[in-house]
Amino acid sequence: MTVKSPQPPRRRGRPSPSRRLTVAVTGATGTVGPALLTRLAEEAQVGPIVLAGRRRPKALPVAADIELRTVDLRDRAAVGRALEGTDVVVHAAYALYGVASREADLFATNVEGTLNVARAAAVGGVERLVYTSSSAVYGFHGDNPQPLDEKAPIRASRHHFYGRHKAQAELLVRDVLADSQTEAYVFRPCGIAGPHAAGGALSVVPAAAVRLARTGVVAAARAGFRPVAPAPPVPLQFVHEDDVAQALVRAALGRGAAGTYNLAGEGAPDGSEVLRLLGIRELPLPRRVVRGALRTVASVPPVVPALGWSEAGTEPLILSTKKARSQLGWRPRYTSRDALVDTRRALGW
Repeated sequence: MTVKSPQPPRRRGRPSPSRRLTVAVTGATGTVGPALLTRLAEEAQVGPIVLAGRRRPKALPVAADIELRTVDLRDRAAVGRALEGTDVVVHAAYALYGVASREADLFATNVEGTLNVARAAAVGGVERLVYTSSSAVYGFHGDNPQPLDEKAPIRASRHHFYGRHKAQAELLVRDVLADSQTEAYVFRPCGIAGPHAAGGALSVVPAAAVRLARTGVVAAARAGFRPVAPAPPVPLQFVHEDDVAQALVRAALGRGAAGTYNLAGEGAPDGSEVLRLLGIRELPLPRRVVRGALRTVASVPPVVPALGWSEAGTEPLILSTKKARSQLGWRPRYTSRDALVDTRRALGW
């Protein structure tokens, strides 16, 4: 699909050290949002922060210059207005879960919404668009090289709506910005973990209800009633939300070449260790049985899009992060195991 954007205004160029950037952020209520806003607020080169979305985050950095511009990403004209006057756009908004939505609705937000953001960035003369894609664009295939670098082809798995949408959105971002002067930084993180791993799922729940539910879950866990699950039959990588935020901020400030970057913490624990680190009891089942069950669920026509997530456990997907380290200067603080430990710590058990 080819999308041509109107000729953008003359680009303003890379900022001088004395000029402060106006940075727009979509998806600030998601997993990476708190760390991203905190890091942006700490940067002397960042001025006003524009939150373009439907909800205001529950907690914001103290003394930060933050403006909320309410917008539905599916509304192209509204997105254009929301991004007016910004120098950099960090696009992290995405419909992730697929439990209560039809795929057509998810597509409207994930793909068409991203297209609207890219068009607005190009037409508005935005200097840089920083887009959070996903390692899922590589697909879960037995013949994937291990580890995967950014030269590997995009081959999103057929039943995994999230990976397909990310792949489609990536291609549209590249196509729109190819005829503009806006630089594109595209990030492909593996599973993002950390204290806000629930992300947007909890952003619509009243804080009092969240506290009450967490108290009950913690009490049950400490009494020995922990969740039980079969171990994923493949090794898994994770990246901490703050390490993702670090990469996004470096890109927003132009500290490295534009391009596509994998993000992952060191190490890839096996499924049993993942459950242990999260404090979940393992249901003892042979790996071949678990893999077969996941493949069967993934092959069922996805009346509920969330069922497609089962495909993520059928084959390993291990990333190389050499490019992010060498070209972007990215230095993750957390290993995959550390990220899981920090997630469990936030759960309180």
